[in-house]
Amino acid sequence: MIRPESPIRPEGNTTFLDGTTWCVARPSASQAELQRALDWACGIGRVDCSVIEKHGDCYEPDTIWSHASFAFNAYYQTNGNNRIACYFGGTATLTKINPSKFLAPSRVLQ
Repeated sequence: MIRPESPIRPEGNTTFLDGTTWCVARPSASQAELQRALDWACGIGRVDCSVIEKHGDCYEPDTIWSHASFAFNAYYQTNGNNRIACYFGGTATLTKINPSKFLAPSRVLQ
């Protein structure tokens, strides 16, 4: 029985309680670092990266930063929005700004 004065907390991921977060590529990461992390996410990390391939729905903008951000966020969301799922060797960061609204990677909050 739940007592009325007991707060009811949902189990699992509670990120939505503090606002939505996204995992994106760090603007300071090198292209080589981002490519290695992207290859991991789309390979061992099992992210479906077909949408960021040429002619895919999310191919544009065709930048390593955008493609890595897509893959990083897909992995992060699939793994319960857990902070550790947004590391990628230090090439990723969390943001509360919707990355689909980004015009340039410099808009990411650090």
